[in-house]
Amino acid sequence: VRIMKKRLVRKTFDMILGISQSENRD
Repeated sequence: VRIMKKRLVRKTFDMILGISQSENRD
């Protein structure tokens, strides 16, 4: 369960980071 949670957090963080980078690209 801990691995799944860590994976989910990492996925969310990656998504947020991706959006941030996309917005910053402007």
